[in-house]
Amino acid sequence: AIHTRMCLSVGVLRKDAMATLSKFQPYAKCLEAVLYAAICALVCALVAQMGNCEQMPEGDSVEFVRYNCNEGEYNPVASLLLTTSEGAVNILFSRRNGGAIHPSNELLAFIAYTCLNIGLTGVPVPSGNFTGTMLIGGLVGRT
Repeated sequence: AIHTRMCLSVGVLRKDAMATLSKFQPYAKCLEAVLYAAICALVCALVAQMGNCEQMPEGDSVEFVRYNCNEGEYNPVASLLLTTSEGAVNILFSRRNGGAIHPSNELLAFIAYTCLNIGLTGVPVPSGNFTGTMLIGGLVGRT
């Protein structure tokens, strides 16, 4: 409920801002989409830097992201943020990855992803909310 209320508030703010910038359309909307994409990339990259490196599990570890870790290690936060939301959901809901993501790393990913997801409301890009909401729910359920 809080997530939905915050999304609605951001949507109203964004609609009001675009009404103010109506004489600059469609360029203002294009610039907004590009700037938000850059903000998302920057936030995900910086938050992933805060993740602790873990030893790569034995067997199939193709879904884990190495990012800033040594050979044979992976970054759990990067594995959740620097992949598709479908890939992150697969990591969270997989039975073979038990204990692969420490709760502190999940909390970092949860805060970053939830804030970016709320801020995405009203940005003029096609963005489904189903897998994003599943990812947020999975992160809450595991922390």
